Amino acid sequence: CSPSPPRSECASALAELAQLHSTYLNDEYHPDVLQGWLDGGCREEIDRSLGYRFALTSGQVSATSEGEASVSLELGNEGWAALFNPRPVLLVVDGAAADAVAVDVDPRFWLPGAAVTLDAELSGLSPGPHDLALWMPDAATGLQADSRYSLRFANDGTWDAVHGLNQLGSFEV
Repeated sequence: CSPSPPRSECASALAELAQLHSTYLNDEYHPDVLQGWLDGGCREEIDRSLGYRFALTSGQVSATSEGEASVSLELGNEGWAALFNPRPVLLVVDGAAADAVAVDVDPRFWLPGAAVTLDAELSGLSPGPHDLALWMPDAATGLQADSRYSLRFANDGTWDAVHGLNQLGSFEV
């Protein structure tokens, strides 16, 4: 539990934390080890990699004039771990969470380093521009309306903290 070079240094720590799919770091752990990670330049990477860290890597929407659209999203887990608990995955058009379309996937299987493709069909869309978001609320229905319990993606500029949505972009029918 005390500094034990080279095992307590950055290279070993990063490899071991990744191998163990670490989700949590006790900030009251041995202060010299933690300071060594700061001095060694890996503490920021450790903090960023703990747990799951989902990010949208690409997306495509193909819309038709009949009010339908095919959505294909590629996601990755840049963290060291997977989710513990089940969670719904929903596509939201124009911020209307009540009309969200469920995607039949289990995000607990979005493993570190793996790419995942989500495919879904949208229908009943009116002509014109639409905004698309991905919503992953808590599985407990009593918490779903509280955006603090929605899963936030690692992408910059996509988080809607008020509604708990990951804004993906716009498309036109």
